[in-house]
Amino acid sequence: MLNLARKNLRPARLGILETALAGLLMLAAALVAGKHARAEDIRIGGSGSGLATMQLLAEAFHASQSEHRIVFEPVLGTSGGIRAAAAGSVQLAVASRALNEAERSLGVIQIEYGRSPFVFATHAGNKATALTTQAVADLYSGKMDKWPDGTRARIILRPAGDSDTAVIRSISPAVNQANTEALSRSGMLLAVTDHDSIATIEKVPGAVGTTMLSMIIAMKLPLRALTLNGVAPSARTIANGSYPHFKHMYFVTGPKAPAAARRFIAFVQSPAGQQILKRTEHWVVDEGGRARDAPR
Repeated sequence: MLNLARKNLRPARLGILETALAGLLMLAAALVAGKHARAEDIRIGGSGSGLATMQLLAEAFHASQSEHRIVFEPVLGTSGGIRAAAAGSVQLAVASRALNEAERSLGVIQIEYGRSPFVFATHAGNKATALTTQAVADLYSGKMDKWPDGTRARIILRPAGDSDTAVIRSISPAVNQANTEALSRSGMLLAVTDHDSIATIEKVPGAVGTTMLSMIIAMKLPLRALTLNGVAPSARTIANGSYPHFKHMYFVTGPKAPAAARRFIAFVQSPAGQQILKRTEHWVVDEGGRARDAPR
């Protein structure tokens, strides 16, 4: 019956069906092509302190265009992020230190985008507001175990090879020695990652640890950045040299950064992106790696 019905179809009727079928096939092909033509996501990983501000930048980037989406990988740390960028596992790594010689040999490229104060922070409920260089050394050595109001003071260490520890050791010879000794003592609080550090500061009464001022602001953390030697950390005070402790923040890409990654970097370097960096207390850096005029 089916074969007979087909034989009885008029040629015009067959033409209509064939045209409709061709149209459906073309539509399906277009939908499949459109799906595959969608720009790939921009995967970002690296330093936890840098990723906090990247979240804000990603939101603004998404609002400015619909072609690319930022996808954040689990916190890899600076070293892990650089290796992932070299391997192509992420399109962009965020690093809180410059490349070392071994990393440069991987062929990756670093682009500085800003500088933000490195701070000692405590819970906002703690009455402590200030430290001196000597007090920092005393915290690490154990000579200072109480805040002025009598609350127990507990310093949070970072691993020996961490970029935070490198900044801590640069504060003074006394701080360097006290930090080295503290790392060898048992019973000390140790935070492996940036997020571990802020979580411990929040959780342990009287704890003080290191983080980036930008991370506190971007994540709206209930932490207080302590003044050091009477100077409050800010983009302005690192720019004028009165607060000398900060980190250079970098993007790191593979040898050939995808166009989508370059587009996001360009957005960060645009006026809209730099406004977000300034709002999170970064002293912004231009396309050539030069720090712009000091913040007011």
